[in-house]
Amino acid sequence: MNTTQAKQQALLPNEEDQYWQDYLQQHQAKEGERLEDAAKFLSGMISISLTIFLKLNGNPAATLMDDYLAIAVVVLWLISLVAAFFVLFPFKYRHRKESTKAIQEMHHRMVRNKRWSLVVSALCFFLPLFLMGVGFGVEVLKG
Repeated sequence: MNTTQAKQQALLPNEEDQYWQDYLQQHQAKEGERLEDAAKFLSGMISISLTIFLKLNGNPAATLMDDYLAIAVVVLWLISLVAAFFVLFPFKYRHRKESTKAIQEMHHRMVRNKRWSLVVSALCFFLPLFLMGVGFGVEVLKG
């Protein structure tokens, strides 16, 4: 075996390394789909929470005008819903179809944007729950 063949053989990954490289590549390719599934679930939770909240408050138009906490809850949940929809329906991405590197970079940008939209959506979903808990605690302490 000459030195060129030895170098080529050393550069080839063994079966286990190849398995993990393939696994990582498949995992990264499906990350966008998993983020979309999480956004679908979150948008369902937002819709249910918003419906229950508005139903429990009776006439939402009259109640919301007087209560700043209720306004904040509704606005934050609507922002959360819009951010979740940005995960499901992202902006159009431009790339060169003949370049696999450009396609990979576009995929990474798309996943990063979806991830940040999902983070914003989740924060805007949980913040009203926290605010309502604090508001309820203040009301209980008042008497």
